Amino acid sequence: AKARSLGRVDLDGFFVITDYEQERDGKVGFRGHGIYGWDDTAKCYTMHWFDSMRGSGVAPPARGKWEGNTLTFESTGPTGHGRFVYRFESDTRHTFRIENSPDGKDWKTFMEGKYTRK
Repeated sequence: AKARSLGRVDLDGFFVITDYEQERDGKVGFRGHGIYGWDDTAKCYTMHWFDSMRGSGVAPPARGKWEGNTLTFESTGPTGHGRFVYRFESDTRHTFRIENSPDGKDWKTFMEGKYTRK
C-alpha cells in the first residue's frame, strides 16, 4: 500500500494534527485523523486517533513518551493492548509500527511502514 500523511502544528502550537490516507491499486481504502499533544497533568504525550475502520465510539487517548529519536504510545481497550511506535531517522524519514497484545506482555507486529517527506 501507499500512504500519505499531512501534518500541521495547530491550536496556538499546542497540538499536531495529521490526516492520513492509504491507497491500494489506485483506490483509497483507509483514512485516519490524529491529534497529538501534551498532557501536563499526567506528564505524557497523548495521541487521539480516529479512522475509517472503527465502528463506533471514541477510544481514550494513547499515552506516550520519548526515548531518543523514538516516540512510543500505548493504549488499553476492550480488545487488548496497542503500541504505536514512531522512530524518526532524520528530518525527512521515519518508520511507524503498530503492535498488539492480548495481555500487555506478548507483542505482535500488526503493521509497519516507512515514510519519506516529499
